[in-house]
This record gives sequence, C-alpha cells and structure tokens, in this order.
Amino acid sequence: MAAFAYAAKADVITTCSRSLVTAGTLLENQGSMSSAAPDNLQEATGTRRRPAYDRDHLWLRWHEQDKMGPAKIRDGWDGMSDDERKTACPRAWETISGDGAKMKKSGREVVITGLKKARKERDQGL
Repeated sequence: MAAFAYAAKADVITTCSRSLVTAGTLLENQGSMSSAAPDNLQEATGTRRRPAYDRDHLWLRWHEQDKMGPAKIRDGWDGMSDDERKTACPRAWETISGDGAKMKKSGREVVITGLKKARKERDQGL
C-alpha cells in the first residue's frame, strides 16, 4: 500500500512538473503574466485579476489536459516546492492543505472552487 501511495504521489508531482514547465514556457513566450497582464486587463475591462487567477487556471489545465481530479490537483500543488508554486502564481503560492495551510476550507474544496472560477473566467474571455 505504501509503495503504491509513493508511486502515485511521484506520478502526480511528475505530471505537475510537466505542466509547470509548460506554464514557464508560456510565460517566456508571452511575457510575465504576473506583472503585465493584470495591468492590460485593468485597462481593457476596468478590473484586475484575482490573486489566485494563475493558480486556478493552471489547475484547470491539469484537470482538462492531464485528467487530474481535485484531490490529485491538491496533492500535486502541495507537493511542489515553494519556488515552483511562486513561479506559477506569485500572489497565491501557499499550500492549500496540511499543517502549513491557511485555508478555512479543505484543500479539495479549494480546488473545486478554483476550477469553477477558472472555467467562468475562461468562458467570459478574461
């Protein structure tokens, strides 16, 4: 049982690392999303991006492309290093479950809420 759990966690981290590399490549090709994009969005719509926008949209990509469920997304996000999470989403990089988490909801519920918000924003073209 423990060997399976370790293998499953390693697989999730590997999948998350591949997606993070993809996210890093997008940042290089499109410029820094954390600084330029929110200002451009504010100019165009009069609103700023939420602090967790980049994180939630990364989770949505994991969910749709890698077929990861909320629990695997939670485990993958929490399994990343602080530096990897800060690179993916500088304004909401904290872990979402476990001892260091500051969330009031369970990590799985945080992921479900984030996925809903990311879908809504994508559908609205934000």
